[in-house]
Amino acid sequence: MNHKIYVFFIFTIMIFSIDNIYSKTLPLKNKIIVIDPGHGGIDKGASYYNNNESELVLNISKILKKELEKEGATIFLTREGNYDLSKPNAKRRKKSDVDNRIKYINNINPDIVLSIHLNADTSNTWHGAQVFYDDINPNNQIIAEIMQQVLKD
Repeated sequence: MNHKIYVFFIFTIMIFSIDNIYSKTLPLKNKIIVIDPGHGGIDKGASYYNNNESELVLNISKILKKELEKEGATIFLTREGNYDLSKPNAKRRKKSDVDNRIKYINNINPDIVLSIHLNADTSNTWHGAQVFYDDINPNNQIIAEIMQQVLKD
């Protein structure tokens, strides 16, 4: 199956389902959500032909931002263009990028953080959507399970 079609299909399901899920079980009014489009700048992430993960997740994140704002959420993006968050001339660029994303997120203190990635693996072991969460807040597991189920359906 063409990867562009697959990504679009999953994203479409997510957008149409997220409205239904949140409006019934998780109202978004007064919720603060950070969307973290993975990669950026020289870190293109996974690629398929001329499609780079960093560009695709940024586009997905911008669309998701608009949809969630329609539901009353306040949305912040960790990046809004083709750049990363590393310090200039950082020796460990990826670590600097991740550290600055964490600082940005912690300064906002959001209710939900969504980090968007489109991983590519040629192995038969891993396939489909993955949802990760931390267990600091018991609601994180509930949200992750709902999202995973939506992506499976």
